Amino acid sequence: MSRPAIVIAAAYVGLQMATSGRYGYFRDELYYLACGDHLAWGYVDHPPVVALVARVSRALFGESLLAIRLLSAVAGGATILLTGRLVRVFGGDAWAEAVAALGVVIAPIFLFLFHILSMNAWDVLLWTAVALTVARIFAEERPSLWVAAGVLIGVGVETKHSMAFFVLGLATGMLLTPARRWLADRFLWSGAAIAAIIVAPHVWWQAAHGWPTLEFARNATAHKNEALSPLAFLVEQILQMHPVNVLLLGAGLWFLATARGGRFRPFAWAYLAVFALLVAQRGKPYYISPIYPLMFAAGAAAIGAATARRTRWIRPAMLAAMLVFGAATAPFTLPILPVDLYIRYAAAIGLKPSSGERQRLGVLPQHYADMFGWDEIVSRVARVYHALPPDEQRSVGIVALNYGDAGAVDLLGPRYGLPLKAISPHNNYWYWGLRGASGEVLIVIGGNVRDHRQSYADVREVDRIACGYCMPYENNQPIFILRKPIRSIDEIWRTSRFFI
Repeated sequence: MSRPAIVIAAAYVGLQMATSGRYGYFRDELYYLACGDHLAWGYVDHPPVVALVARVSRALFGESLLAIRLLSAVAGGATILLTGRLVRVFGGDAWAEAVAALGVVIAPIFLFLFHILSMNAWDVLLWTAVALTVARIFAEERPSLWVAAGVLIGVGVETKHSMAFFVLGLATGMLLTPARRWLADRFLWSGAAIAAIIVAPHVWWQAAHGWPTLEFARNATAHKNEALSPLAFLVEQILQMHPVNVLLLGAGLWFLATARGGRFRPFAWAYLAVFALLVAQRGKPYYISPIYPLMFAAGAAAIGAATARRTRWIRPAMLAAMLVFGAATAPFTLPILPVDLYIRYAAAIGLKPSSGERQRLGVLPQHYADMFGWDEIVSRVARVYHALPPDEQRSVGIVALNYGDAGAVDLLGPRYGLPLKAISPHNNYWYWGLRGASGEVLIVIGGNVRDHRQSYADVREVDRIACGYCMPYENNQPIFILRKPIRSIDEIWRTSRFFI
């Protein structure tokens, strides 16, 4: 592995760490930290690995923003190193390694995914590790590596279900090319068996709980995710991987389809198959992003071979262009700038806040807005709690209607003197139940009087939350106190869940 790739990887980790405390906790981070307190083989909306990572991060480093984001940044650096190794497998030189590494660095989607505690950082790393392992099998005729690929795939599925998309894509590519000969290899099936064994506990959890992830996926497709046409999906790919990287993607697709007598052609088919599958399933555009390091590595190798003996200025000019344009777009997905300056910067170039979901937005895109407002929400809830009579404080429950608010109460509550964990019907919080609350008195964040009166006779709005840059549906939320239940708390809870 070349020194430039190592330097780029180290600098990337440093950049992620230097900006880790610029804004606040991301909504999903709060949820994953809560999941880390309830380790299981599965969750409504994700497999178990991210909860384990959250638990380990918190135990080793604490719960500061720097602490919980450190391992994701390291995963980003590791992905860059594996991308460089892929370049070498594809026959590229040190310059090509640097180009592929910079392709990963400047990709807007990776700047964000490797910035926060999430399953996505590890998903990208594991796709890249599988791609490297399979590429070595194709290039070096090393069938024993199928066992390693099986281990990586099993861990990948336990990290994020989308690893299955990559496996289906690779299987399609192998069936459509002479690589189908590997399907008769005993090492491949040994690897498949190992992957199945690793995934089995999660499958058991899903079956035991009535396959909640399928319900979650149906609801997200029907009610949350935007439906994109193939053209719109492609445009999002260009924006998320960076327009400068289109050259790498195109060159990579060509290289994989033609290089070394078509030995790597299954990867080209895999990219096309995953793209088609996600469009058909109305998946979010970033779901395909873990395949980019593979494509960038192949593209860099192809461009490196084409420019090795030509005009000398082409190579440094390409590196310079990637750095300049990458720096110009970095503030859109990495919180380099103070928020007020970011808003002015985005407005100056005419960039409007966007989201891949059906949510109204404010002045910030969703991925930034979801980093604001948590202290304001929890401090207001604490104010309501401390105003209750002592006997009600001992029995009250705090209900949040989404896992972001619930996770904020769980993590930040002690700072404001809240001794309670939140209750929520949203996703895996529903399985954690009432957490000791009797249900006689509830503090509820959000909702409306009409809905609450279906379960409680005494419904009073006692406060409002102002949280500035947060998502609009969080801003100006009411806080209610509910008393005198007219249905049993078990019935209320049984009918309240929503997985989305």
